[in-house]
Amino acid sequence: MKLIPVPIPIPERFAIPIPEAGQYGGWGRSKTYELIEDGRLETIKIDGKRLVVVASLLRLLESARATSSKDGNRPSASSASPA
Repeated sequence: MKLIPVPIPIPERFAIPIPEAGQYGGWGRSKTYELIEDGRLETIKIDGKRLVVVASLLRLLESARATSSKDGNRPSASSASPA
């Protein structure tokens, strides 16, 4: 019997590759490296491969969400989902 791998949702993983972190955050690889350099994203290195710690990615996104809410940046009526 062949086992079929089941993807683990990002919030349940400890670390993810840099391109996947950028995709999850909605930005590109360059921005991901910029956030790492700024210390806003935490990384670990395993066997020469650098991975983004998911907890730091989720904190960054939550922080951006909280800041956006304080500034009054809410979705416009045209981008809101229908009721």
